[in-house]
Amino acid sequence: MVLDNGEWNFDLFKLWLPDDVVNRIISIPPPSESAGPDTIFWSKTTCGVFSVKSAYSLLKEESWNPKDEIWNVVWKAPGPQKGVPMSANDIISTSFSWAYHFSSNYNAVVENRPIRPTDPQDSGMCFYLNTDGAVQTASGLFVAGGVIRDGKGKWIMGYNKHLGKCTVAVAELWGIWDGLRLLQKQGYDKVII
Repeated sequence: MVLDNGEWNFDLFKLWLPDDVVNRIISIPPPSESAGPDTIFWSKTTCGVFSVKSAYSLLKEESWNPKDEIWNVVWKAPGPQKGVPMSANDIISTSFSWAYHFSSNYNAVVENRPIRPTDPQDSGMCFYLNTDGAVQTASGLFVAGGVIRDGKGKWIMGYNKHLGKCTVAVAELWGIWDGLRLLQKQGYDKVII
């Protein structure tokens, strides 16, 4: 399923799976030892931890409006703490951990680019990373990419990646992650996103 270079074996998938399934697989990073073991994640909460509240909301969202004022009484009632409060630093740290997890296999084409137009040791040099994700509405296929500019706005390099079928948020995150990996690979450590 995974080639020696760490990428998905799409030729094998195309033999056995319909195109729409293959296009969904493209947006998922292949398994990798550096990413660690798979973990369970509940997609209906922001922290990935299952809660009765989120399950109830999922089951009932078609029969009632969760934004109705009456539900504020229920959800804001005093009681035992739910979940773990997180500081801004914890949230950022967790976000970077997830970004690392989802990018364990980097686009080999971008990694192999021998581009070093500016000395990364220049202590005053800051780089700008502009990213975007896009979808072709007819097919539902996503791409992500970006542009890296130096501190004066001069274009340094660009990149893109075909993602298959995913969400807008996933496409946007892939654009940021690929840009950060490319900057790191080139030795640039000061960046504004």
